[in-house]
Amino acid sequence: MIVLGLGLAELEANLIRHRALENARESAEFVAHVALQSQLTPLDVIQGLGPEEVADMDQAFRQGVQDHRIARIKIWSPTGKIVYSDDHSLIGRSFPVEDDLADALKGGVSSDISRLQSAENVDERQFGQLFEVYLPLRFGNEHPVGAFELYVPYKPIAAGIASDTRRLVLFTLVALLLLYAALFRIVSRASRRLDEQASELERRAVRNEWLALNDTLTGLPNRTSFQRFLDDQVASGEPVAAVVMDIDRFKEINDTLGHEVGDAVLQEAAERLTTFRGPIAAVARLGGDEFGLVLVGDVPPPETTVRSLSAAFTEPFEVQEISVEIMPSFGLAPVRDSEDDSRSVLRRAEIAMYEAKARASRVESYTDAMERSSTLRLVLAGELRRAIEMGELRLRYQPKVLLPSGAVVGVEALVRWQHPTRGLLEPHEFIPVAESSGLIRQLTTWVLEQALPMQRRLADSGAATLTMSVNVSARSLSDPRLPDEVAREISTARVDPARVILEVTETSMVEEGEHVFRALDRLTKMGVTLSVDDFGTGYSSLSYIQRLPVGEVKIDRGFVMGVENNPGNRAIVRAAIDVAGVFDLAVVAEGVENETAAQILADLGCHAAQGFHFAQPMSEEDLLRWLGTATVGLPFAS
Repeated sequence: MIVLGLGLAELEANLIRHRALENARESAEFVAHVALQSQLTPLDVIQGLGPEEVADMDQAFRQGVQDHRIARIKIWSPTGKIVYSDDHSLIGRSFPVEDDLADALKGGVSSDISRLQSAENVDERQFGQLFEVYLPLRFGNEHPVGAFELYVPYKPIAAGIASDTRRLVLFTLVALLLLYAALFRIVSRASRRLDEQASELERRAVRNEWLALNDTLTGLPNRTSFQRFLDDQVASGEPVAAVVMDIDRFKEINDTLGHEVGDAVLQEAAERLTTFRGPIAAVARLGGDEFGLVLVGDVPPPETTVRSLSAAFTEPFEVQEISVEIMPSFGLAPVRDSEDDSRSVLRRAEIAMYEAKARASRVESYTDAMERSSTLRLVLAGELRRAIEMGELRLRYQPKVLLPSGAVVGVEALVRWQHPTRGLLEPHEFIPVAESSGLIRQLTTWVLEQALPMQRRLADSGAATLTMSVNVSARSLSDPRLPDEVAREISTARVDPARVILEVTETSMVEEGEHVFRALDRLTKMGVTLSVDDFGTGYSSLSYIQRLPVGEVKIDRGFVMGVENNPGNRAIVRAAIDVAGVFDLAVVAEGVENETAAQILADLGCHAAQGFHFAQPMSEEDLLRWLGTATVGLPFAS
């Protein structure tokens, strides 16, 4: 910066000197052309001046000296003769024409710094250093007829230059100091900013490293961190198991209650997992609504720990003043040996988790058989989605008849899948896939959209008293949107809600929790009848039957088939009919295949039945033809 300042000062000093000399030359030109040339004519320059003209020139020169500090003057003719000089001894004398004089006689202007003693031998102390200027002498625009040689004292010029230079140097120093201060401030601020940026980059690096291994929502380790930890545990040789937990129907929580509630549910789930007392070495969020756990040791057995963990989620979550019940599914996969790795163990745990979803069993431990069924479910899930969209599903209707008269009181809608390569598939072959893949809602909607308009057509054809039964899965019952959807479809089809029966399994009502009871209560309040399907196969409990808003129970075909030959089955059927009678419920027997079984059921007090003995499931066209020959009666509930 100092070198820059010196360079700028030198440049400005040269400019000052140049301007000062230029001003001096302009002053000399003014004296020559205004004060002196006005006293001359072209003839004076050529022929010379007389005494009077010389006196006039002296007076003009003295005035120029007084006003413009001119030290000496000479006027030259084109031939090198001095026409006038303040030194009268030189007037009329001729001298060799030198370069500067020759340039002026040709019309040029030149100047230089010189000393008079070198040319005229005068006392140097009088004027000191002089500024010498050569100017052309012309009249109008003609060629020069002579030239001026003027001497200006250089001392005042030099003093002006020195004064201006000092001011310049002072100004430059001040400017440099200000520049230095500004640069220092800029550099200081830049340095602080760089330090701040370096600190910020360091913080970001730490943050990014944390983000690479952790989940921002729950604060738990993420999948990458989880797999690293699991690999370390596998290598230790200790008994280790991986657990994958997935929150069932979490998407529905997000869709109905909003993402803020969904996020809060995930945070609460993380809290319950991390505060659970058990042999859990690590808890992580693997992504979405999926969590991973590492269990160490074999006491208690890992499956016992997982079942206890599942029980910890029975209490609802209180989120933003909303009570949210969640039902997680757990998959357990023990490490097989030290050659195992985290990816393999985690994959097996995920397969077991999906098996738990498919079976609605909450907890499953991995078996090799699950690998094959898992692959098949994935294929079927993709094909089922296409089947719903492409119209490959079919509804079949099986009549329900009164005992012992055989009068038809209703039909049950049974869904089938006309698979393009595997033929007609029964519900048990694809309903679990629909539940585990999240397609059950679309499937339920499709069945309602087909079955309820069919009930309207039955009523229009003269069978207005017939009921239409539709099966509702456990997962559909847990969907808070189900009651509204049923109400919408009833309204669209213009059917009497009292002629609609929704069949739900006993197990689903017990396992799916309190929110299922609320859904069932809403359905019955709109006039829909509820039927407990497969009665006797699940958690038969008088307390549950008493609580449920049920109008009908259906005895499972497993007890009905063989009732004529198996005293045990007959006893179970009698007990079921007696229990239903206590609560004034209609009883329907499934799977009746012969007249003997039908008669026994009638004798036991069973109200209605369905099965191959009466009619097989049939298409809409076949049902309408069949009803043309059948007797239509009134349902038991009426």
